[in-house]
Amino acid sequence: MKSRDYELTFHTAGIDPKVLRIHRMLAKEQLGQLFEVDLEMVMLEGQLLDPDEIIGASCHVDIEIAEETARTIHGLVTHVVELPPLETEMSVYRLTVHPLLWQSTLVETLDIHLGCSVPEVLEAKLALLHLAVGTDYSLQLSETYPQRELITQYQESDLALLSRLCEHVGIFFYFAHEKDSSLLVFGDDTSAYRPIDGDDAVPYRARGESAGVLELTLDRSLIPGIFVCRDYNYRTPTLELQLKQEVDEGFGGAVIEYGGHFNTPDGGQHLAKVRAEEALSRLQVFSGTSDDPRFAPGHTFQLEGHPKHSGTLVLTSVEHDAAQPVAGFGAGDEHGYRNRFTAIPADRTYRPPRATPVPRIHGMVTGVIESSQGDLQRFSKLDSHGRYMVKFLFDTAAPGERQASCPVRLMQPSAGTGYGTHFPLKPGVEVAVGFVGGNPDRPIILGAVPNPITPTPVYDAGSTKSRIKTRSGIVIEFDDADRG
Repeated sequence: MKSRDYELTFHTAGIDPKVLRIHRMLAKEQLGQLFEVDLEMVMLEGQLLDPDEIIGASCHVDIEIAEETARTIHGLVTHVVELPPLETEMSVYRLTVHPLLWQSTLVETLDIHLGCSVPEVLEAKLALLHLAVGTDYSLQLSETYPQRELITQYQESDLALLSRLCEHVGIFFYFAHEKDSSLLVFGDDTSAYRPIDGDDAVPYRARGESAGVLELTLDRSLIPGIFVCRDYNYRTPTLELQLKQEVDEGFGGAVIEYGGHFNTPDGGQHLAKVRAEEALSRLQVFSGTSDDPRFAPGHTFQLEGHPKHSGTLVLTSVEHDAAQPVAGFGAGDEHGYRNRFTAIPADRTYRPPRATPVPRIHGMVTGVIESSQGDLQRFSKLDSHGRYMVKFLFDTAAPGERQASCPVRLMQPSAGTGYGTHFPLKPGVEVAVGFVGGNPDRPIILGAVPNPITPTPVYDAGSTKSRIKTRSGIVIEFDDADRG
């Protein structure tokens, strides 16, 4: 690493930064991902660090150049490793630092969100972490996101839910660190980018005192020329939902996606545009190294002095590698800072890759029919589509906490224009629910399941009988017993 006048300092309450010293720092940051900072720390003056006191503590790391802070990273100590003691009066530790959003990885649950848009789900989950809009995070969104009838969180962490929802609709996020605070920024177009701190003009192959870009390569990829989004809305079954977006820079071929959760042609057109922009995000990717610690994902800089690629770039990932000597520890010759980065032209809207797994329910789950008023009635009240209100038994909502029932269609033996078959399901009846394509957001009632409270009308000695029995006592019965 190039030797410059860098200094790394670790700050947390109750510990003198002159006593707990950073020897090595490796940090990874990426648009749409949590950052991770790994620190090799040395405790001086024969003191010991109590891991229980520092784990879970808020902290920040400063990277200084010539006694001026060039970069600050705020976070939470999520992991502490106490290494074997040295022969000297020093103890060595490894600390891992993540953003506050990392706490959402500790919550893995099953949840139902009814009538919510993706930004509304984001706000609800971030509120559980006591993160406040405007202070801790910012929704810099230019699009209007429609409410979805049902969004199901199924055996996944809160972070996984937020990540996959953002990836699906093309929302990226990054962390903007100031000297005394940090802000989690969600964006969906180029207006959400922000320039690096200070002078955003960065020279190529810098000489002298100015930090700059030391190496730069360009990676070009072929991408498809057409993106098609198809869906089906059973509420408007004759409405064709097939929209496409052509890409001028595409090489050829087409990508067809079904089931993107849109109910209108406008929604499908927007999603097709997002898919095209996702591909364009990898069409032209710059990779390089620099010694400028201000580089951070979601931030732009003006590259100057490059013979072919001078212009404005937005950083999509940065990996920092820094070291400094600690008296009496190590060889003492490691000193300096480097980063490796990727970037794309700043006039392109970055769309995150859909990397987070989407849960699938390939079997059945059970639920209970509820009345639309939430109390047991003699008959269930169907909505205008003939749907029943179902409370899934996996839903973790406490009674009265929120609306837990969602409207679900009932599979029937026959259906048609002006005719069909329907046997009503009463409140309290247990039902088996399947999912179209395994999608947790597309349930269908497959049938009723008896239990001791709502038993089958045929049991024990009645195994030869086929019986239809209504709640009022009307019975239609066929008995196939051998009459001898």
